[in-house]
Amino acid sequence: MTDSNVLQLSKPGTLSDPLTEVLRSGARALLAQAVAAEVAGFLEGHATSSPTMDVNGWCATVTCPSVRL
Repeated sequence: MTDSNVLQLSKPGTLSDPLTEVLRSGARALLAQAVAAEVAGFLEGHATSSPTMDVNGWCATVTCPSVRL
C-alpha cells in the first residue's frame, strides 16, 4: 500500500509564505514591545539607586528615595 497521509515537516525558518511572514513580523513586534516594557519597568524600579564605594573598594547599590538621578 503506497497511500499515506503522513506529511514531512519542514525545518524551522524554511517556510516562506505571506501569512507566515505576517505572523513572524507580528510576533517580533510583540516581543520587542514586551522587552521594552520589561526594561522600562526595571529602570523605573531602580531609578533611585546609586552605586557607592565602601572602604574596601567594593561597589554596593544603595536605594535612597530622596535621590533623583
